[in-house]
Amino acid sequence: MRRDEVICISGCSSGIGRSLAERLAAQGAKVYAGMHDLKSAPRLTGVEPLQLDVTRPQQIRAALAMIERQSGRLDTLINNAGINAIGPWEIVPAEVVRRVFEVNFFGAVELTRAALPLMRRQLAGTIAMISSLSAHVALPTGGAYAASKFAVDAFAESLSYEVRRWNIRVMSISPGGYATGLDSRAWRPTADSCGPYAPLLETLHAPPGAGAGTAQDAAEGIIAALDDRSGRLRYPLDETGGEVFRTLGLEQEFPRQALIRRVSGLAWWFDPREGQSDA
Repeated sequence: MRRDEVICISGCSSGIGRSLAERLAAQGAKVYAGMHDLKSAPRLTGVEPLQLDVTRPQQIRAALAMIERQSGRLDTLINNAGINAIGPWEIVPAEVVRRVFEVNFFGAVELTRAALPLMRRQLAGTIAMISSLSAHVALPTGGAYAASKFAVDAFAESLSYEVRRWNIRVMSISPGGYATGLDSRAWRPTADSCGPYAPLLETLHAPPGAGAGTAQDAAEGIIAALDDRSGRLRYPLDETGGEVFRTLGLEQEFPRQALIRRVSGLAWWFDPREGQSDA
């Protein structure tokens, strides 16, 4: 049970974020559910709604200040907010690509940066990035989203080595093809602008079928990853994800970590430091 654990989740208006907030609250956690627009946000049982547009630094600072004022600590931050854009690189406008990065990557970076001082002072914390299998396999017409998630995964890996000395755990969790509504809300080119790419778009981005996992399924997998204490960084959520990880060698977490310790020459930094926050 997560009785009294303090958790902040971004992107809780729908999909995986909403399911995560409700399930973690049902387990006894104090959940701050960040939402882009509280006026149109759904009512979630047992959670504290939080005005949190991750592209607005002032809202990020205000949200973290409120959590510290009310709860005094933050045990887990889940960077879940995300948007999608579907289209070949030749067609997707630059401003759309920038918007995807602003939400998916820079939003996660800035929210994490705001949370780190509190976690360092308390010498504990978990930071979970809700990434994607697209962070490891970039499909055609999904390049903007994949590039943003590749960036998120690199952020998570580098950050994990920087903050583990304060007993802060970083995770990168990679859902695959879940029916969360992300694609239905994605930017798409108009039919008359697709040109020779039209057959590609029609084939690759049909709506998920009846066999696709739900947002609730993804939330359960994410909670299972949060409960794992093996020290891994990256987590797939289903059989497809497991196949991708095995094919790319991503399940070889500990040899990779040992390699990074060796080639960086910074093994002295990576080891946790007991009772010293360096706040």
